[in-house]
Amino acid sequence: MKFIFTFSLIILFSFQLIAQQKTLISAGAGFSLFDNNKDRFLPSLLGFNIQVEKPFNFLDEKPVFISVRPGLNYNRISEMYKSEALGGWYEYKSIHKAISVNSKMLIGTKNVGNELILYGGLNLGVYLWSETIKTLNKKNISILDGNIFFNSSYYGFLFGIGPNISDSFVIPTFEFSFFPNFANTQDSKRNAFQFSVIIGINKINNP
Repeated sequence: MKFIFTFSLIILFSFQLIAQQKTLISAGAGFSLFDNNKDRFLPSLLGFNIQVEKPFNFLDEKPVFISVRPGLNYNRISEMYKSEALGGWYEYKSIHKAISVNSKMLIGTKNVGNELILYGGLNLGVYLWSETIKTLNKKNISILDGNIFFNSSYYGFLFGIGPNISDSFVIPTFEFSFFPNFANTQDSKRNAFQFSVIIGINKINNP
């Protein structure tokens, strides 16, 4: 409850910064890879992510700026495990899907040549819905609540880079994120590494 309360305050605070906005909305997609905690018997994981967010910037015209970006995320993660037992080959596969709300709290700066924007910070999220579909040899065997795989909330650290072209209608940025203990497989916590491409749609003022 404390996390949800704090998250709500972050969302409310971000809307107070609306007077300095140039970006109307941002959307993007990313791929996630997971470590195996040095255990080769853990199932392999590969994730895909779609996100939509609304940036609210503070001190945007200064060399150092602050940005709060509430958003909505969809995650789809494939889990694969193969084994051979009793003379047969078995392929266990699970599809984990979830929708979450999140807020990125960032601090950034423009590089010396004023050509790039660099930023970093935290990404906090809470799940609204999740589902896990398990299959054995490509046949569905169960549909479960996704909380066996996802936690109720998550946090991560991110670094982003993009061109400093605020007068452009479309602005691409690239983000690299690390989420500790993002997922659970076979009683093991799995860390996630995510690469995302974000496209911002800017508000262009008429001359």
